[in-house]
Amino acid sequence: MSSYVEGFPNTLLESLVVGTPVISFDCPSGPSELIIDGENGLLVENQNFEALITAMDKMHTDQVFYKHCKSKTQSTIQAFSKETVMAEWIKLLTD
Repeated sequence: MSSYVEGFPNTLLESLVVGTPVISFDCPSGPSELIIDGENGLLVENQNFEALITAMDKMHTDQVFYKHCKSKTQSTIQAFSKETVMAEWIKLLTD
């Protein structure tokens, strides 16, 4: 994701849900809530296109790293599961 500023990045979450590691600029509000750098994807300095190219190259060429990130996609997004989010809403509405 190459956004300068982002809200909640649904596309990143959707990619992680289907087991695809992600790469994004570390822009204000969003990507750092979903990406654990080096675990389920890569965060790069906001608007640093050279760093983005380097990160994309690493994800593409380093198969060991790619498989490591792929193996972490599901476990790193549990906070955004339907069950977790619904429980938070119920707690908020009943407290």
